[in-house]
Amino acid sequence: MLTCSKCKNEYPSSEIKFSMTNAKLLCVYCLGEKTRKIEIPFEAEENQQEEVQEVLRYHCKACQYNFSKRKSAEVNRCPYCSREGTVELRKSANELLIEALEPLYAE
Repeated sequence: MLTCSKCKNEYPSSEIKFSMTNAKLLCVYCLGEKTRKIEIPFEAEENQQEEVQEVLRYHCKACQYNFSKRKSAEVNRCPYCSREGTVELRKSANELLIEALEPLYAE
């Protein structure tokens, strides 16, 4: 293992190069040839996934405005035209296909 003169971290010889301008040994990260990978501890990844909330997509029948809101948010009116009772859940492509094909396969 060799030590980088700039960041003082130890790296294998494959990641250390001699800098002609500084006449020092520098790692490929300090030279800007590679970017460092930031490792997130496993527990932190779980917390981030818990914070992500499901988002629902809506459509206003009055002004044709499409928007998204968190599942936990109440949607009573359109945020664009402020009309009440004109907002409906926007269906995904899969939901539309199932709805369209369901009568064909019904017994």
